Amino acid sequence: ISSGKLAELAFKDNAPAVGVTDFCSMAGVYSVTKDLPATGVQPILGLEFILKSQDGTTGLAAVIVQNKIGYNNAIELISEGYYKSEGAEYPEITPELLKNHTEGLIFLTGGPKGVFNQLALKGNTKAAEALLDDLCEEFFLDWALI
Repeated sequence: ISSGKLAELAFKDNAPAVGVTDFCSMAGVYSVTKDLPATGVQPILGLEFILKSQDGTTGLAAVIVQNKIGYNNAIELISEGYYKSEGAEYPEITPELLKNHTEGLIFLTGGPKGVFNQLALKGNTKAAEALLDDLCEEFFLDWALI
């Protein structure tokens, strides 16, 4: 769906805000930041990416931008991810890299396609719990829902 069509639908539905994530890029949010505010709808921006655990298990995760610092951190996170994932079609973000870019971001676990669920499906619930505990500490969360 185009950002213009999204803005039109949100306006018709009286939505005060709409959340939009881009996959392994922040380039797609540019048009959203123009089209949604033009109709009085606040854009909520995010970045969806591949998170890679220490044992090599991968799954989806996302961050939601809270402010300008978070926006810059999302851009730095994915840019650094591409740089460190030479030759890969999409970057695989490690927990260590993610932990360097937490300010101004809200972490989302990726749901059923997330790395935590993928670890659990492989029977490695201890690794899933340890990774989740580690990231909750970095993002100052008291709890998490997968």
